[in-house]
Amino acid sequence: MQRLALPAAVAALAGLVVAPVASAATMDELYQPYFDPTPRLVHAVPGDGVSTNAEYTLQGAPEGTTWKLDGQNTELWKIQLERHGDVLSARLNHYGNEPVAAGENTVPGRARVTYPDTSWEYIDAAPVLVPDDAFLYDPLYDTVTADPGETATLTPHNNFELPLPDNAQWSFTRTPAFGATLDAHTGAITVAVPKTSYDGASFDVKVTFADGTSRNAAAFLKNSGKGVVAPPPTTTANPKPGGSQPGGSQTGTAKPVPSTSNAPAGSSPLQKAALVVGILAVVAGIAAFAMPYVQQFLP
Repeated sequence: MQRLALPAAVAALAGLVVAPVASAATMDELYQPYFDPTPRLVHAVPGDGVSTNAEYTLQGAPEGTTWKLDGQNTELWKIQLERHGDVLSARLNHYGNEPVAAGENTVPGRARVTYPDTSWEYIDAAPVLVPDDAFLYDPLYDTVTADPGETATLTPHNNFELPLPDNAQWSFTRTPAFGATLDAHTGAITVAVPKTSYDGASFDVKVTFADGTSRNAAAFLKNSGKGVVAPPPTTTANPKPGGSQPGGSQTGTAKPVPSTSNAPAGSSPLQKAALVVGILAVVAGIAAFAMPYVQQFLP
């Protein structure tokens, strides 16, 4: 019996030695960190092609966990991603390779998460952004050139990909030149150039979108001046001689220009010479008149 018991004990001991010891789970197996996937509304930044920023912090990770973007260049993505400290910053970008859509937009961003036990994993860094209408639509007018007497139409278009909406409201922000009119639903400006004018015109317009946001736009009309008709001259009943006539022309004797010299009257060389010549002329005249009478007394 003892001889049989010994091999059995040895076999049992060998089984304990060979059996693998179960290892403890690493943190990347225990945690599922994430960035908030809830859609965020972002707004237009006047004069810029990017939106306001939406900011995110890493959720569901133990203290001491760090993360970084995995090196993807997002400059030309429709959502640009940046890391500022422990914050993920995201903004929409009109100048990317893909146009921004109305509604939800996202990109396949990725971040590497490193845990305190040095285990690590990749997770999605794919925020969902929704633009306001003012970010989607930036109305522009092309400059139009018209001749005097011609009626011109200035029509707006969107500076970005989408066509302008048909539910916006358009209005002038100042009194328009030449009595121009504005279609409140399309933004089209209609203007008749006076036949007698060389002037162009500019128009300031505001468009309010369905979500309450708005943008301003400027439109410009150039006047070619071709075929302009001068206005008929206006006449007065008794025009004064030498006065100003219609059309700005001057007729009659021009008024003398007053001297701006500070010298006293009669002090100039020309005036002195004229005085001497005048005196000599008077003396010569007297001599000529008296000569016949003087001759009868001469021998």
